[in-house]
Amino acid sequence: MEDRVVRLEAAVRDLERRLAALEGSHVVEADLDGPHPLAAAATVGRSDVAHVLSFVARSFVALGGAFLLRAITDANILPHPAGIAAGLAYACVWLALAYRTGATDRMNAIFHALVSAVIAYPLVWEATVRFSVFTPSSAALAIGGVTTAAIVIAIARRIQAVAWIAVVALLVTTVALVVVTSVVMPFALLTLAAGIATLWLGYGYGWTLLRWPVAFVLNVLVIGLTMRVTKTTTEWPVTVVAVQLLLLNAYIGSIATRTLVRQRNVNVFEMLQTLAVVAVGFGGAVYVAYVTGSGIIPLAVVNLAAGSACYAIAWIFVAKREGLTRNFYYYSTLGIVLLMVSSRLLLDDVPLALVCAALAVVAVIVGQKSHLTMLRWHGIVYLLTAVIVSGAITGAYDAFLGSSTETWRTFSVAATISAVACIACWWISRRLEFVAFVIWNAGGWLVLAIVPPLCGVPGVAANAAGIATVRTLAVALACYWAARIAAARH
Repeated sequence: MEDRVVRLEAAVRDLERRLAALEGSHVVEADLDGPHPLAAAATVGRSDVAHVLSFVARSFVALGGAFLLRAITDANILPHPAGIAAGLAYACVWLALAYRTGATDRMNAIFHALVSAVIAYPLVWEATVRFSVFTPSSAALAIGGVTTAAIVIAIARRIQAVAWIAVVALLVTTVALVVVTSVVMPFALLTLAAGIATLWLGYGYGWTLLRWPVAFVLNVLVIGLTMRVTKTTTEWPVTVVAVQLLLLNAYIGSIATRTLVRQRNVNVFEMLQTLAVVAVGFGGAVYVAYVTGSGIIPLAVVNLAAGSACYAIAWIFVAKREGLTRNFYYYSTLGIVLLMVSSRLLLDDVPLALVCAALAVVAVIVGQKSHLTMLRWHGIVYLLTAVIVSGAITGAYDAFLGSSTETWRTFSVAATISAVACIACWWISRRLEFVAFVIWNAGGWLVLAIVPPLCGVPGVAANAAGIATVRTLAVALACYWAARIAAARH
Protein backbone atom coordinates (compact mmCIF):
# COMPACT_ATOMS: atom_id res chain seq x y z
CA MET A 1 0.00 0.00 0.00
CA GLU A 2 2.78 2.39 0.94
CA ASP A 3 4.61 1.54 -2.28
CA ARG A 4 1.52 2.48 -4.27
CA VAL A 5 1.24 5.83 -2.50
CA VAL A 6 4.89 6.54 -3.17
CA ARG A 7 4.52 5.69 -6.85
CA LEU A 8 1.36 7.83 -7.07
CA GLU A 9 3.15 10.81 -5.53
CA ALA A 10 6.03 10.37 -7.94
CA ALA A 11 3.60 10.28 -10.88
CA VAL A 12 1.87 13.46 -9.71
CA ARG A 13 5.22 15.24 -9.35
CA ASP A 14 6.16 14.10 -12.85
CA LEU A 15 2.86 15.44 -14.23
CA GLU A 16 3.45 18.73 -12.43
CA ARG A 17 6.89 19.08 -13.98
CA ARG A 18 5.53 18.34 -17.47
CA LEU A 19 2.65 20.79 -17.02
CA ALA A 20 5.06 23.52 -15.87
CA ALA A 21 7.27 22.85 -18.86
CA LEU A 22 4.29 23.11 -21.25
CA GLU A 23 3.10 26.37 -19.68
CA GLY A 24 6.59 27.82 -19.92
CA SER A 25 6.81 27.01 -23.60
CA HIS A 26 3.40 28.66 -24.30
CA VAL A 27 4.49 31.79 -22.50
CA VAL A 28 7.63 31.96 -24.58
CA GLU A 29 5.68 31.38 -27.81
CA ALA A 30 3.17 34.03 -26.89
CA ASP A 31 5.91 36.51 -26.15
CA LEU A 32 7.52 35.73 -29.51
CA ASP A 33 4.24 36.06 -31.42
CA GLY A 34 3.21 39.32 -29.75
CA PRO A 35 0.13 40.10 -27.64
CA HIS A 36 -3.02 38.06 -28.13
CA PRO A 37 -5.51 39.79 -30.50
CA LEU A 38 -8.39 39.67 -28.01
CA ALA A 39 -6.22 41.13 -25.28
CA ALA A 40 -5.04 43.85 -27.64
CA ALA A 41 -8.63 44.66 -28.65
CA ALA A 42 -9.65 44.88 -25.02
CA THR A 43 -6.73 47.22 -24.35
CA VAL A 44 -7.66 49.44 -27.34
CA GLY A 45 -11.32 49.48 -26.31
CA ARG A 46 -10.40 50.57 -22.78
CA SER A 47 -8.13 53.22 -24.25
CA ASP A 48 -10.91 54.59 -26.51
CA VAL A 49 -13.40 54.71 -23.67
CA ALA A 50 -10.91 56.54 -21.49
CA HIS A 51 -10.22 58.96 -24.37
CA VAL A 52 -13.92 59.75 -24.84
CA LEU A 53 -14.51 60.09 -21.10
CA SER A 54 -11.66 62.58 -20.88
CA PHE A 55 -13.30 64.63 -23.66
CA VAL A 56 -16.66 64.49 -21.88
CA ALA A 57 -15.11 65.61 -18.60
CA ARG A 58 -13.29 68.46 -20.34
CA SER A 59 -16.50 69.50 -22.07
CA PHE A 60 -18.35 69.74 -18.76
CA VAL A 61 -15.56 71.89 -17.37
CA ALA A 62 -15.87 74.16 -20.41
CA LEU A 63 -19.63 74.37 -19.95
CA GLY A 64 -19.01 75.27 -16.32
CA GLY A 65 -17.14 78.34 -17.51
CA ALA A 66 -20.12 79.29 -19.69
CA PHE A 67 -22.52 78.92 -16.76
CA LEU A 68 -20.21 81.08 -14.67
CA LEU A 69 -20.48 83.85 -17.26
CA ARG A 70 -24.24 83.43 -17.27
CA ALA A 71 -24.42 83.67 -13.48
CA ILE A 72 -22.31 86.84 -13.54
CA THR A 73 -24.61 88.32 -16.15
CA ASP A 74 -27.77 87.32 -14.27
CA ALA A 75 -26.37 88.95 -11.13
CA ASN A 76 -25.88 92.18 -13.11
CA ILE A 77 -22.15 92.14 -12.39
CA LEU A 78 -21.77 92.40 -16.15
CA PRO A 79 -24.29 94.30 -18.29
CA HIS A 80 -26.37 91.99 -20.42
CA PRO A 81 -24.81 93.05 -23.75
CA ALA A 82 -21.31 92.63 -22.34
CA GLY A 83 -22.15 89.24 -20.83
CA ILE A 84 -23.63 88.01 -24.10
CA ALA A 85 -20.62 89.27 -26.05
CA ALA A 86 -18.32 87.51 -23.58
CA GLY A 87 -20.32 84.30 -23.96
CA LEU A 88 -20.10 84.40 -27.74
CA ALA A 89 -16.38 85.13 -27.55
CA TYR A 90 -15.99 82.16 -25.20
CA ALA A 91 -17.82 79.95 -27.71
CA CYS A 92 -15.55 81.20 -30.50
CA VAL A 93 -12.51 80.25 -28.40
CA TRP A 94 -13.70 76.65 -28.44
CA LEU A 95 -14.22 76.85 -32.18
CA ALA A 96 -10.64 78.02 -32.52
CA LEU A 97 -9.53 75.08 -30.39
CA ALA A 98 -11.52 72.79 -32.67
CA TYR A 99 -9.58 74.15 -35.65
CA ARG A 100 -6.22 73.77 -33.89
CA THR A 101 -6.80 70.21 -32.71
CA GLY A 102 -8.59 69.08 -35.88
CA ALA A 103 -5.33 68.50 -37.71
CA THR A 104 -4.18 65.78 -35.30
CA ASP A 105 -7.16 64.70 -33.19
CA ARG A 106 -10.53 64.68 -34.97
CA MET A 107 -12.45 63.43 -31.94
CA ASN A 108 -11.07 66.25 -29.81
CA ALA A 109 -12.09 68.77 -32.47
CA ILE A 110 -15.62 67.36 -32.62
CA PHE A 111 -16.04 67.73 -28.85
CA HIS A 112 -14.70 71.29 -28.99
CA ALA A 113 -17.18 72.16 -31.76
CA LEU A 114 -19.99 70.56 -29.77
CA VAL A 115 -19.08 72.64 -26.70
CA SER A 116 -19.06 75.79 -28.85
CA ALA A 117 -22.51 74.99 -30.27
CA VAL A 118 -24.00 74.21 -26.84
CA ILE A 119 -22.75 77.59 -25.64
CA ALA A 120 -23.39 79.84 -28.65
CA TYR A 121 -26.81 78.88 -30.02
CA PRO A 122 -28.77 78.78 -26.74
CA LEU A 123 -27.06 82.05 -25.83
CA VAL A 124 -28.38 83.71 -28.99
CA TRP A 125 -31.86 82.38 -28.26
CA GLU A 126 -31.76 83.69 -24.68
CA ALA A 127 -30.31 87.05 -25.77
CA THR A 128 -33.26 87.43 -28.16
CA VAL A 129 -36.14 86.05 -26.13
CA ARG A 130 -35.19 86.74 -22.50
CA PHE A 131 -32.86 89.72 -22.48
CA SER A 132 -34.08 91.39 -25.71
CA VAL A 133 -30.50 92.31 -26.57
CA PHE A 134 -30.84 90.89 -30.08
CA THR A 135 -33.60 91.69 -32.52
CA PRO A 136 -34.69 88.78 -34.76
CA SER A 137 -32.55 90.16 -37.57
CA SER A 138 -29.42 90.51 -35.40
CA ALA A 139 -30.07 87.05 -33.96
CA ALA A 140 -30.13 85.64 -37.49
CA LEU A 141 -26.84 87.40 -38.22
CA ALA A 142 -25.26 86.04 -35.03
CA ILE A 143 -26.40 82.50 -35.82
CA GLY A 144 -25.14 82.86 -39.37
CA GLY A 145 -21.75 84.08 -38.18
CA VAL A 146 -21.21 81.22 -35.74
CA THR A 147 -22.42 78.67 -38.31
CA THR A 148 -20.18 80.09 -41.02
CA ALA A 149 -17.13 79.85 -38.74
CA ALA A 150 -17.97 76.25 -37.85
CA ILE A 151 -18.46 75.24 -41.49
CA VAL A 152 -15.19 76.90 -42.50
CA ILE A 153 -13.42 74.85 -39.82
CA ALA A 154 -15.22 71.70 -40.98
CA ILE A 155 -14.03 72.31 -44.54
CA ALA A 156 -10.49 73.19 -43.52
CA ARG A 157 -10.10 70.05 -41.41
CA ARG A 158 -12.42 67.85 -43.52
CA ILE A 159 -14.53 66.96 -40.46
CA GLN A 160 -18.14 66.47 -41.55
CA ALA A 161 -19.37 66.01 -37.97
CA VAL A 162 -18.49 69.62 -37.17
CA ALA A 163 -20.67 70.80 -40.07
CA TRP A 164 -23.51 68.57 -38.87
CA ILE A 165 -23.28 70.03 -35.36
CA ALA A 166 -23.46 73.59 -36.68
CA VAL A 167 -26.27 72.94 -39.17
CA VAL A 168 -28.48 71.02 -36.74
CA ALA A 169 -27.96 73.71 -34.09
CA LEU A 170 -28.86 76.38 -36.65
CA LEU A 171 -32.08 74.62 -37.64
CA VAL A 172 -33.20 73.97 -34.06
CA THR A 173 -32.45 77.53 -32.95
CA THR A 174 -34.09 79.03 -36.03
CA VAL A 175 -37.31 77.07 -35.62
CA ALA A 176 -37.41 77.91 -31.89
CA LEU A 177 -36.97 81.62 -32.55
CA VAL A 178 -39.64 81.63 -35.28
CA VAL A 179 -42.10 79.96 -32.91
CA VAL A 180 -41.37 82.34 -30.02
CA THR A 181 -40.96 85.64 -31.89
CA SER A 182 -43.43 85.00 -34.76
CA VAL A 183 -40.90 86.64 -37.09
CA VAL A 184 -40.11 84.61 -40.20
CA MET A 185 -38.33 86.77 -42.79
CA PRO A 186 -34.77 87.01 -41.36
CA PHE A 187 -34.72 83.35 -40.42
CA ALA A 188 -36.04 82.31 -43.84
CA LEU A 189 -33.15 84.23 -45.44
CA LEU A 190 -30.70 82.64 -43.00
CA THR A 191 -31.99 79.15 -43.78
CA LEU A 192 -31.89 79.92 -47.51
CA ALA A 193 -28.20 80.79 -47.21
CA ALA A 194 -27.63 77.59 -45.24
CA GLY A 195 -29.53 75.60 -47.87
CA ILE A 196 -27.37 76.81 -50.74
CA ALA A 197 -24.21 76.36 -48.64
CA THR A 198 -25.07 72.76 -47.78
CA LEU A 199 -26.01 72.10 -51.41
CA TRP A 200 -22.52 73.12 -52.52
CA LEU A 201 -20.93 71.24 -49.62
CA GLY A 202 -22.52 68.17 -51.12
CA TYR A 203 -21.18 69.05 -54.57
CA GLY A 204 -17.68 69.87 -53.41
CA TYR A 205 -17.01 67.49 -50.54
CA GLY A 206 -19.58 64.71 -50.87
CA TRP A 207 -21.50 65.69 -47.72
CA THR A 208 -24.79 65.01 -49.46
CA LEU A 209 -27.03 64.17 -46.51
CA LEU A 210 -26.45 67.56 -44.93
CA ARG A 211 -28.64 69.36 -47.50
CA TRP A 212 -31.83 67.35 -46.88
CA PRO A 213 -32.93 68.69 -43.45
CA VAL A 214 -31.98 72.25 -44.38
CA ALA A 215 -34.03 72.12 -47.58
CA PHE A 216 -37.04 70.73 -45.69
CA VAL A 217 -36.97 73.43 -43.01
CA LEU A 218 -36.39 76.10 -45.66
CA ASN A 219 -39.42 75.02 -47.70
CA VAL A 220 -41.61 75.04 -44.59
CA LEU A 221 -40.42 78.51 -43.56
CA VAL A 222 -41.14 79.95 -47.02
CA ILE A 223 -44.61 78.38 -46.96
CA GLY A 224 -45.18 80.04 -43.58
CA LEU A 225 -43.94 83.33 -44.99
CA THR A 226 -46.41 83.01 -47.86
CA MET A 227 -49.33 82.33 -45.53
CA ARG A 228 -48.51 85.35 -43.39
CA VAL A 229 -49.17 87.69 -46.31
CA THR A 230 -52.92 86.96 -46.11
CA LYS A 231 -53.18 86.71 -42.31
CA THR A 232 -51.03 89.61 -41.10
CA THR A 233 -49.85 92.96 -42.35
CA THR A 234 -46.33 92.55 -40.96
CA GLU A 235 -44.93 91.09 -44.17
CA TRP A 236 -44.52 93.29 -47.22
CA PRO A 237 -45.73 91.32 -50.30
CA VAL A 238 -42.87 92.56 -52.48
CA THR A 239 -40.24 91.22 -50.06
CA VAL A 240 -42.09 87.92 -49.73
CA VAL A 241 -42.16 87.48 -53.52
CA ALA A 242 -38.48 88.41 -53.64
CA VAL A 243 -37.64 85.66 -51.15
CA GLN A 244 -39.78 83.15 -53.06
CA LEU A 245 -38.08 83.92 -56.37
CA LEU A 246 -34.68 83.92 -54.66
CA LEU A 247 -35.43 80.44 -53.37
CA LEU A 248 -36.41 79.29 -56.87
CA ASN A 249 -33.51 80.86 -58.72
CA ALA A 250 -30.83 80.04 -56.15
CA TYR A 251 -31.54 76.32 -56.23
CA ILE A 252 -32.22 76.03 -59.95
CA GLY A 253 -29.16 78.17 -60.72
CA SER A 254 -26.96 75.96 -58.56
CA ILE A 255 -28.38 72.80 -60.12
CA ALA A 256 -27.89 74.25 -63.61
CA THR A 257 -24.27 75.08 -62.80
CA ARG A 258 -23.60 71.52 -61.73
CA THR A 259 -25.48 69.80 -64.55
CA LEU A 260 -24.41 72.07 -67.43
CA VAL A 261 -21.01 73.46 -66.50
CA ARG A 262 -19.74 70.40 -64.63
CA GLN A 263 -21.74 68.03 -66.89
CA ARG A 264 -23.21 65.86 -64.15
CA ASN A 265 -26.54 64.03 -64.25
CA VAL A 266 -29.30 65.42 -62.08
CA ASN A 267 -29.78 63.41 -58.86
CA VAL A 268 -32.75 62.53 -56.68
CA PHE A 269 -32.35 65.46 -54.29
CA GLU A 270 -32.15 67.95 -57.15
CA MET A 271 -35.30 66.60 -58.79
CA LEU A 272 -37.30 66.61 -55.54
CA GLN A 273 -36.06 70.00 -54.41
CA THR A 274 -36.76 71.48 -57.85
CA LEU A 275 -40.33 70.24 -57.56
CA ALA A 276 -40.52 71.79 -54.09
CA VAL A 277 -39.05 75.17 -55.02
CA VAL A 278 -41.25 75.45 -58.12
CA ALA A 279 -44.31 74.77 -55.95
CA VAL A 280 -43.20 76.85 -52.95
CA GLY A 281 -41.28 79.58 -54.78
CA PHE A 282 -43.06 80.10 -58.07
CA GLY A 283 -46.43 78.82 -56.87
CA GLY A 284 -46.17 80.90 -53.71
CA ALA A 285 -45.29 84.01 -55.72
CA VAL A 286 -48.33 83.46 -57.94
CA TYR A 287 -50.49 83.05 -54.85
CA VAL A 288 -49.21 86.30 -53.32
CA ALA A 289 -49.72 88.10 -56.64
CA TYR A 290 -53.34 86.90 -56.81
CA VAL A 291 -54.03 87.85 -53.20
CA THR A 292 -52.55 91.32 -53.56
CA GLY A 293 -53.86 91.81 -57.10
CA SER A 294 -50.58 93.07 -58.53
CA GLY A 295 -47.47 91.76 -60.20
CA ILE A 296 -49.07 88.80 -61.98
CA ILE A 297 -48.16 89.83 -65.54
CA PRO A 298 -44.45 90.56 -64.92
CA LEU A 299 -44.13 87.37 -62.89
CA ALA A 300 -45.74 85.31 -65.65
CA VAL A 301 -43.60 86.90 -68.36
CA VAL A 302 -40.36 86.23 -66.46
CA ASN A 303 -41.25 82.60 -65.86
CA LEU A 304 -42.45 82.18 -69.44
CA ALA A 305 -38.97 83.22 -70.52
CA ALA A 306 -37.47 80.82 -67.95
CA GLY A 307 -39.58 77.95 -69.30
CA SER A 308 -38.49 78.71 -72.86
CA ALA A 309 -34.88 78.81 -71.69
CA CYS A 310 -35.29 75.39 -70.05
CA TYR A 311 -36.52 73.96 -73.35
CA ALA A 312 -33.58 75.55 -75.16
CA ILE A 313 -31.13 74.13 -72.61
CA ALA A 314 -32.69 70.70 -72.90
CA TRP A 315 -32.41 70.74 -76.68
CA ILE A 316 -29.14 72.60 -77.33
CA PHE A 317 -26.95 71.52 -74.42
CA VAL A 318 -28.32 68.21 -73.24
CA ALA A 319 -30.22 66.24 -75.88
CA LYS A 320 -27.19 65.37 -78.00
CA ARG A 321 -24.74 64.61 -75.18
CA GLU A 322 -24.02 61.04 -74.22
CA GLY A 323 -24.91 59.91 -70.72
CA LEU A 324 -26.98 62.99 -69.78
CA THR A 325 -30.46 61.65 -70.57
CA ARG A 326 -31.80 62.44 -67.10
CA ASN A 327 -30.82 66.06 -67.59
CA PHE A 328 -32.89 66.27 -70.77
CA TYR A 329 -35.93 64.94 -68.93
CA TYR A 330 -35.26 67.33 -66.05
CA TYR A 331 -34.97 70.53 -68.09
CA SER A 332 -37.74 69.68 -70.53
CA THR A 333 -40.13 68.84 -67.68
CA LEU A 334 -39.22 72.04 -65.85
CA GLY A 335 -39.77 73.92 -69.10
CA ILE A 336 -43.28 72.56 -69.69
CA VAL A 337 -44.31 73.25 -66.09
CA LEU A 338 -43.16 76.87 -66.25
CA LEU A 339 -44.67 77.38 -69.72
CA MET A 340 -48.04 75.91 -68.79
CA VAL A 341 -48.42 77.88 -65.57
CA SER A 342 -47.20 81.15 -67.11
CA SER A 343 -49.45 80.72 -70.15
CA ARG A 344 -52.45 80.16 -67.90
CA LEU A 345 -51.66 83.42 -66.09
CA LEU A 346 -51.24 85.40 -69.31
CA LEU A 347 -53.93 84.00 -71.62
CA ASP A 348 -57.68 83.44 -71.54
CA ASP A 349 -59.24 80.12 -72.52
CA VAL A 350 -59.50 80.63 -76.29
CA PRO A 351 -55.96 81.92 -76.96
CA LEU A 352 -54.56 79.39 -74.48
CA ALA A 353 -56.30 76.56 -76.35
CA LEU A 354 -54.93 77.76 -79.69
CA VAL A 355 -51.38 78.11 -78.29
CA CYS A 356 -51.50 74.67 -76.67
CA ALA A 357 -52.84 73.07 -79.85
CA ALA A 358 -49.97 74.60 -81.84
CA LEU A 359 -47.41 73.54 -79.20
CA ALA A 360 -48.80 70.01 -79.26
CA VAL A 361 -48.27 69.71 -83.01
CA VAL A 362 -44.77 71.23 -82.79
CA ALA A 363 -43.78 68.92 -79.91
CA VAL A 364 -44.97 65.84 -81.81
CA ILE A 365 -43.14 66.88 -84.99
CA VAL A 366 -39.86 67.54 -83.16
CA GLY A 367 -40.22 64.38 -81.09
CA GLN A 368 -40.89 62.32 -84.22
CA LYS A 369 -37.85 63.68 -86.05
CA SER A 370 -35.49 63.49 -83.07
CA HIS A 371 -36.84 60.16 -81.72
CA LEU A 372 -37.27 61.75 -78.27
CA THR A 373 -40.24 60.06 -76.61
CA MET A 374 -40.41 62.72 -73.90
CA LEU A 375 -41.46 65.37 -76.42
CA ARG A 376 -44.29 63.20 -77.63
CA TRP A 377 -45.61 63.02 -74.07
CA HIS A 378 -45.28 66.78 -73.85
CA GLY A 379 -47.45 66.93 -76.97
CA ILE A 380 -50.06 64.85 -75.15
CA VAL A 381 -50.03 67.28 -72.21
CA TYR A 382 -50.42 70.29 -74.50
CA LEU A 383 -53.17 68.56 -76.48
CA LEU A 384 -55.06 67.61 -73.32
CA THR A 385 -54.89 71.21 -72.14
CA ALA A 386 -56.17 72.44 -75.49
CA VAL A 387 -59.22 70.17 -75.58
CA ILE A 388 -60.08 70.98 -71.96
CA VAL A 389 -59.85 74.77 -72.06
CA SER A 390 -61.42 75.02 -75.53
CA GLY A 391 -64.48 73.03 -74.48
CA ALA A 392 -63.92 70.27 -77.04
CA ILE A 393 -63.91 67.58 -74.37
CA THR A 394 -67.25 68.72 -72.92
CA GLY A 395 -68.83 69.12 -76.36
CA ALA A 396 -67.75 65.57 -77.21
CA TYR A 397 -69.27 64.38 -73.91
CA ASP A 398 -72.65 65.75 -74.95
CA ALA A 399 -72.26 64.24 -78.42
CA PHE A 400 -71.64 60.73 -77.09
CA LEU A 401 -73.46 60.74 -73.72
CA GLY A 402 -75.75 63.78 -73.58
CA SER A 403 -79.52 63.49 -73.31
CA SER A 404 -81.56 64.12 -76.45
CA THR A 405 -83.98 66.25 -74.41
CA GLU A 406 -81.29 68.74 -73.32
CA THR A 407 -79.41 71.30 -75.35
CA TRP A 408 -75.94 70.14 -76.28
CA ARG A 409 -72.82 72.26 -76.00
CA THR A 410 -71.44 72.99 -79.45
CA PHE A 411 -67.88 73.08 -80.71
CA SER A 412 -66.45 76.59 -80.85
CA VAL A 413 -63.75 77.59 -83.34
CA ALA A 414 -61.08 76.91 -80.71
CA ALA A 415 -62.60 73.50 -79.95
CA THR A 416 -62.70 72.65 -83.66
CA ILE A 417 -59.05 73.65 -84.06
CA SER A 418 -58.18 71.49 -81.04
CA ALA A 419 -59.95 68.53 -82.64
CA VAL A 420 -58.01 69.14 -85.85
CA ALA A 421 -54.81 69.24 -83.78
CA CYS A 422 -55.73 65.80 -82.41
CA ILE A 423 -55.95 64.44 -85.94
CA ALA A 424 -52.69 66.16 -86.93
CA CYS A 425 -50.79 64.72 -83.96
CA TRP A 426 -52.02 61.24 -84.77
CA TRP A 427 -51.26 61.64 -88.47
CA ILE A 428 -47.70 62.78 -87.76
CA SER A 429 -46.80 60.17 -85.16
CA ARG A 430 -49.22 57.31 -85.96
CA ARG A 431 -49.08 56.48 -82.26
CA LEU A 432 -51.86 54.80 -80.29
CA GLU A 433 -51.60 57.47 -77.57
CA PHE A 434 -53.38 59.93 -79.87
CA VAL A 435 -56.10 57.54 -81.03
CA ALA A 436 -58.23 58.25 -77.95
CA PHE A 437 -57.96 62.00 -78.61
CA VAL A 438 -59.09 61.54 -82.19
CA ILE A 439 -61.99 59.22 -81.31
CA TRP A 440 -63.33 61.39 -78.51
CA ASN A 441 -62.78 64.92 -79.82
CA ALA A 442 -62.89 64.56 -83.60
CA GLY A 443 -65.54 61.85 -83.31
CA GLY A 444 -67.61 64.09 -81.01
CA TRP A 445 -67.33 66.94 -83.48
CA LEU A 446 -68.53 64.62 -86.27
CA VAL A 447 -71.54 63.40 -84.24
CA LEU A 448 -72.47 67.00 -83.40
CA ALA A 449 -72.29 67.88 -87.09
CA ILE A 450 -74.42 64.90 -88.24
CA VAL A 451 -77.13 64.75 -85.57
CA PRO A 452 -79.00 68.08 -86.16
CA PRO A 453 -79.69 67.61 -89.91
CA LEU A 454 -80.53 63.91 -89.55
CA CYS A 455 -82.20 63.63 -86.14
CA GLY A 456 -83.20 67.14 -85.17
CA VAL A 457 -81.69 69.63 -82.75
CA PRO A 458 -81.15 68.10 -79.27
CA GLY A 459 -83.31 69.73 -76.64
CA VAL A 460 -85.85 70.98 -79.22
CA ALA A 461 -87.22 68.23 -81.46
CA ALA A 462 -84.60 65.53 -81.59
CA ASN A 463 -85.23 61.90 -82.46
CA ALA A 464 -83.73 59.88 -79.62
CA ALA A 465 -83.66 56.64 -81.62
CA GLY A 466 -81.92 58.37 -84.52
CA ILE A 467 -79.33 59.90 -82.16
CA ALA A 468 -78.66 56.47 -80.63
CA THR A 469 -78.19 55.01 -84.11
CA VAL A 470 -75.69 57.73 -85.07
CA ARG A 471 -73.77 57.21 -81.82
CA THR A 472 -73.66 53.44 -82.29
CA LEU A 473 -72.41 53.82 -85.83
CA ALA A 474 -69.75 56.32 -84.70
CA VAL A 475 -68.54 54.03 -81.90
CA ALA A 476 -68.45 51.02 -84.24
CA LEU A 477 -66.43 52.91 -86.84
CA ALA A 478 -64.08 54.19 -84.12
CA CYS A 479 -63.50 50.68 -82.78
CA TYR A 480 -62.88 49.35 -86.30
CA TRP A 481 -60.42 52.14 -87.00
CA ALA A 482 -58.55 51.63 -83.72
CA ALA A 483 -58.34 47.90 -84.37
CA ARG A 484 -56.92 48.50 -87.85
CA ILE A 485 -54.27 50.83 -86.41
CA ALA A 486 -53.30 48.31 -83.74
CA ALA A 487 -53.09 45.51 -86.31
CA ALA A 488 -50.96 47.67 -88.59
CA ARG A 489 -48.52 48.44 -85.76
CA HIS A 490 -48.09 44.72 -85.07
